[in-house]
Amino acid sequence: MKFFIPNKFLSIQNGGDIFTPTYPQNIGLGLGLRKIIGMNLLVSFSIFPLKTDTGLSSSITDFQIHRYGKKVLIDGYYQDYRGFFLERKNKEYILFPDLAVKRWGVEGTYVLRNKRFSMRAAFEQSEKQIKSAGSMLLGSGIYYHRIIPDSSQKETIPNAFENYQMGVSIGYAYSWVISPQWLLAGMVSVGVNFGNNSESFAWQHLRAYSASIGRLTMNHNRENWSFALTGIFNNKTVYSPNPDSFMLLAPTAQFTLTRHIK
Repeated sequence: MKFFIPNKFLSIQNGGDIFTPTYPQNIGLGLGLRKIIGMNLLVSFSIFPLKTDTGLSSSITDFQIHRYGKKVLIDGYYQDYRGFFLERKNKEYILFPDLAVKRWGVEGTYVLRNKRFSMRAAFEQSEKQIKSAGSMLLGSGIYYHRIIPDSSQKETIPNAFENYQMGVSIGYAYSWVISPQWLLAGMVSVGVNFGNNSESFAWQHLRAYSASIGRLTMNHNRENWSFALTGIFNNKTVYSPNPDSFMLLAPTAQFTLTRHIK
């Protein structure tokens, strides 16, 4: 059984500007049935909104799935955010209540040295890593993005646009067993995706997009319980029809307390 406190959001970087939503603080409960469904089911809910001086209330739907198998890691997500702001000096805020981003994606990562490196020990706390070990990673995925501009952004983004991508990635993972109770682990993958916006999608018009995903975790494990502090950073690039580049940054930080029941 798991108790966790997640902190996740989606921001948009365009040049030197970073558009940020207002997001609530959540708490969650979960259940891991390793021998039945082979994964954890986690549900979080809002306890209070993040207090800001913006006066903006963002609309957020954020669903994520992370399945840590013996050999393959599967990540899936659906994110729908509306309402962003820019923060200037002296707490001056520029509001974009109609700026919206919708995206989904599915990606799989194969762990080459899966007999030595355990993703479950590092990021799920359902196994135990005995010795330090690392592994190369190979991955691929498909992605969809839709950006709807605010009315004040018509000069930068005249119209809403959709973007489709698919690509491959390569990376490395390592778990450092500091002591029988402490584990520090990290994974990073960088890749290139190919695709284009829906109105110009054709083989002869394919463009290349950079992508990256990283994970970092520190675990403390006892016989019947464990706790972990984990971060996941999933970043993708899209281009508007202008073209203008946008980096979609999706960081997730989570504290998890797990009680193991035999």
